Order: sequence, then C-alpha cells, then structure tokens
Amino acid sequence: MIGALALSFGAATALPATASPITITNVGITHFEKITLTGGALGGATWNGVYSGQIELMTSGGELGVWCVDLFHDIYLGHQYSATIVALNTDNRDSPAVLTTDQKSRIAAIAAFGNAVLDLRDPKSFDAVTLAAFTADLDRFKADHPADYSMLDTYSSAVSAAVQAAIWEVEYRLTATSADANFGAALTVIKAQASNYFGNIGGHALAIADPAHPNVRVQTQWVSQVPEPSSLLVFAAALVGLAIRYARRVKAI
Repeated sequence: MIGALALSFGAATALPATASPITITNVGITHFEKITLTGGALGGATWNGVYSGQIELMTSGGELGVWCVDLFHDIYLGHQYSATIVALNTDNRDSPAVLTTDQKSRIAAIAAFGNAVLDLRDPKSFDAVTLAAFTADLDRFKADHPADYSMLDTYSSAVSAAVQAAIWEVEYRLTATSADANFGAALTVIKAQASNYFGNIGGHALAIADPAHPNVRVQTQWVSQVPEPSSLLVFAAALVGLAIRYARRVKAI
C-alpha cells in the first residue's frame, strides 16, 4: 500500500521503495479552530466546521509539528500509521491537480513560518542549526513588524488554524473564513509575510498509510534536504509540515 501511495504522489522524485517505513505511534492536535472553506477545489461546496491547526505526530524519533496538505482523505487522532518519504507534487484529490513550483514554495514557507512561531516555545520539529536559523528569521520579523509578531505570539489557536488555512488556500485556491477576528488577522499576516522570512525553503513530503483504512493519503512538508530514511532522529530534526485531512465529521477527531 505504501509503495502504491508513493507512486501516486510522484514516483520520479520519491525515495527508493526499499526505504524503511517510518512508524507514527500517535496523532494529536493541541491548537486549532473550526473554520469554513469555500470555492477552489471544492467547486460550489461549502465545508463548515473544518478542524484547522498544527498536527502533532509521535514517532520513535520524537514529536513532530506538521501540517495538512490533503483535504480529501481521512486520518484519525490517536491512531498508528506507517509512512514513507515522497515528493509533494499534487493536491491529493482523487483526480489530482499538479502543484506549481510557486505553490510548493509558498506551502513550504508557510509551514516553516507556522512551526517557527508555534514551536519556539517547545521546539519539537527542529535540530539546533535549523532552530537557530528560524530564531534569527523570527527576530528579524519581530523587529520589522512588532505588532504582527505580538499578535501571532499571543493567539496560539487562531494562529495555528490560520497557518493551516493559508496552506489550503495556496494548495486548493479556496477561501478560508472564521468568526474569530484573531484568525482573520493572523491569516492576513501569514499570507503576507511567510515568504518574506522563509521564502528559500525547499520541501518534500510524507505519505501515510493505514492498513485498516486503505483510503488514507497524507503528505508532509519539511525544511532541509531529504534525510537518510533509516535515521528517524535526523528525520525528526528536519520535519516541519504535514498532510492530514481534518475531516468535516466530528468522529474523525
């Protein structure tokens, strides 16, 4: 199943099929809000009550703060999964659209920006070198935009939801809204500033599979080069983004 998923996501840039799967022992979410999504890849539909925020994956290499890049398949909190490293090339619909270079760059920048803002209190996604670089970028952002930085540093749930929503807006060309004014303010800042401070970040992806739920397709965006797949510690240090669908159904949470 994992190999098939990797092929469907872009076999030309995936690591060899012999790469060892990465074991995810738990899926959680701490900071999130329910938002509304309309337009874009959803066509004329409106999705209400979509859970939006940073996902926490527990692996033997540590806890990873990650982001969703797959709205069209389910993953469940508290479940265990196996994953392989692939490339983020499509938007993961059943009839997937190919992502442009600009889309992939912006997704990576937003994911990095979001993790830097959220994880500096609890740096679960970064090695020391990456953390130092992110800290320097955030210090520059704080100096350039003190009011925006203060807002992002204060409203964790709204910011977490806005980072995720910004990724979906770029990937699916849809519109994300919420009744929370802090969410709207955070979304505006993130879309305006993420690429300014994390614009040169590349990315790859993580395809997640669950034998009990063969429809699951998930990818993860991260900073740095492709890690050696046998080294979960290196993987944990580099990973910064996710691909989980936040199901519209409460039971998926």
